[in-house]
Amino acid sequence: MSEIFNFLIQNKGINISFFFTVLLGFEVISKVPSVLHTPLMSGANAISGIVILGAIILIRSTDPKKLFHSNPSFNCFIYWIY
Repeated sequence: MSEIFNFLIQNKGINISFFFTVLLGFEVISKVPSVLHTPLMSGANAISGIVILGAIILIRSTDPKKLFHSNPSFNCFIYWIY
């Protein structure tokens, strides 16, 4: 438990940025009318698809021997699958 508190204290800037980002995102999404919800989600899904394509491209350009050790793209791709 003390490790968690030490991490939070050492990374105050990141924690404050994350907190305000969550609040801002919640406020923006809550103000979207229901008519625009579907196009907004369609755009979000398109962005996710672009990120996955980027991860696949990075995985293909990585040396197969190092794929499991040092490639965060592989981890993101596996997380996306499951």
